[in-house]
Amino acid sequence: MGNGVIIGFPGVRDFDYEIAEEDANMATVQAFYDRIWRYRDLPALKDFLADDFTLHRNHEHWTGRDAMESQIIITQMNYPNLQITIDEIAALRQNVACQLSIRFTTPSGDQYRIRGLNVCRLERDLIVESAVVYKPPEPIPESTSTDTPARNDI
Repeated sequence: MGNGVIIGFPGVRDFDYEIAEEDANMATVQAFYDRIWRYRDLPALKDFLADDFTLHRNHEHWTGRDAMESQIIITQMNYPNLQITIDEIAALRQNVACQLSIRFTTPSGDQYRIRGLNVCRLERDLIVESAVVYKPPEPIPESTSTDTPARNDI
């Protein structure tokens, strides 16, 4: 202890581990959007969501992987060309926040964009809880609308 170094101090954090955990959690959330929303691989929900997963949205909540699957099916049926883009993603330990852009076309052919924020909590490599908030839909002018997804569209 003469050199000022304290070995084994219980308050010392392992930043390398925390960064690796955060990177892994961000990768899990990105893979969730890719597999479930882009490729519509609903059987893969078990690879991403805990059995007791809870979704909080619009002052309501749904519990269970089956409830989330029902929400996804309804959304995909109503908006078959839905595209979700993760604009920004960040993690702090087991929490991952994603800024989202959602583009869709209504049955009448009008195109809209919704911006949102999803904050997920992960445990043991699975998403156990997700809270999402969305801004109101905004129309996409015809001159900027496209059916070709951007590089990071999911």
